[in-house]
Amino acid sequence: MEYKEQIINYRNNFIRDYGSIKYNEIFEKISYSKHLQRGIRISKSKNSPLLAGDFLQIGAAHSGIFGKKSTRIMGALLAFELWNEELNSEYELASSGELNTEIRKCLRGY
Repeated sequence: MEYKEQIINYRNNFIRDYGSIKYNEIFEKISYSKHLQRGIRISKSKNSPLLAGDFLQIGAAHSGIFGKKSTRIMGALLAFELWNEELNSEYELASSGELNTEIRKCLRGY
């Protein structure tokens, strides 16, 4: 299964379990995240992709210290999608195979 399908499946399950209001809250936080913007700047300046650990840190930064693992993962996947749309789609810093690998790591939570 490709990374896009994995993200869609996780998102659908997350919304089913926690609701669209919770999903939208996470989306808003990640969309305006200074951590994500910093990661994008670093990725661009180093001409290298962000990795699962980077996305998970961004997701954790917005789920609170006692946030659920599922919320951190959803945040990480959103950060991944935003980074991919904003930077990787234009500069191709990571191949689809590399993207699949990093998504699998995000889904495991490490």
